[in-house]
Amino acid sequence: ILEEFNLIAFTDAGWVGQADPEEGPTEGFEDLSFKTLKNDVGLALANRSGSVRFEVARRTDTSEKPYSLWFRFNRPF
Repeated sequence: ILEEFNLIAFTDAGWVGQADPEEGPTEGFEDLSFKTLKNDVGLALANRSGSVRFEVARRTDTSEKPYSLWFRFNRPF
């Protein structure tokens, strides 16, 4: 049965900010720093085509709401 699935180790990092609509594409990043990045690490189990995936992640930037669970029915981009 394990031949039908992929075990995936992953890490994610991201930042969300707001910029004035009239600013250029390289402006609005003044608040971006390592302290404002959100990040996590996790494991996922997916079928071979990637159309079904279950994942669990643990946030590494905070202890609040440290775990997230996802179940996905579509292929990633």
